[in-house]
Amino acid sequence: MNDFGFVSLDIDYVIAEDAGMYTLLVTNPEGRAETSTEFDVELLKNIYLDTEHPESLRRIQEIEAIQPAKPSEEELMPEKPSFTQQLSGPKEVLREGQSVHMDCMVQPINDPNLKIEWFLNGYPIMFGSRIRTMHDFGYVGLEFLHIHPEDSGTYTCKASNAAGEATTEFFIECKRKYYWN
Repeated sequence: MNDFGFVSLDIDYVIAEDAGMYTLLVTNPEGRAETSTEFDVELLKNIYLDTEHPESLRRIQEIEAIQPAKPSEEELMPEKPSFTQQLSGPKEVLREGQSVHMDCMVQPINDPNLKIEWFLNGYPIMFGSRIRTMHDFGYVGLEFLHIHPEDSGTYTCKASNAAGEATTEFFIECKRKYYWN
């Protein structure tokens, strides 16, 4: 900072790397002036490892040493899947190129091994850039960015895990554009 002939260097939040020799060089058409200074940075102890409460420290160490409880038999056996909301979607006949969204709700929502599969007329659906699936906290969805007549048929959503499986179905019909007036 230079203000009315007073020059200063301010360093906020000094760190160890700021220690060293600093030189100020001032020049004008009449000549030059130079001054230097050196300073060290004393490191402060930021973390105090000593305790003022040895009994509290001992108790904390006891708590941290306790091993987590093993899961009970009830927690080990997964819940059999069930659909709390059946698969649903548009009921009207669809026109080629329309976007389509179908969804349902499944339980259990906290089973990491729950597997969701989609079928069209009993055959696994081949997913691509125009077909998206969602499965999050019990919500399950199937979305077409644009549908084709060959996508018509019965859609089945199957949820399965080690305890069993459940299915839900929905029928969609799509006609070619030239069938519409």
